[in-house]
Amino acid sequence: RQMCIRDRVRARQGEHALARAEAERAVALDPRSSDAWLALGEARGGCGDPAGALAALDSAVALAPRAY
Repeated sequence: RQMCIRDRVRARQGEHALARAEAERAVALDPRSSDAWLALGEARGGCGDPAGALAALDSAVALAPRAY
């Protein structure tokens, strides 16, 4: 969870590539974490990868549909 929060802060600060790398690590460590997938979606969007962002956000919603 802490890694996901850090990723989202980095993305908001414009550090999209770093946020994406950290979010990908978070997903690799816990692929059932909707927070990790959400952070990855935001980071991919910030990196100009809308298709990748949507795929990650779809995963977040699939894992926790009531949260979104």
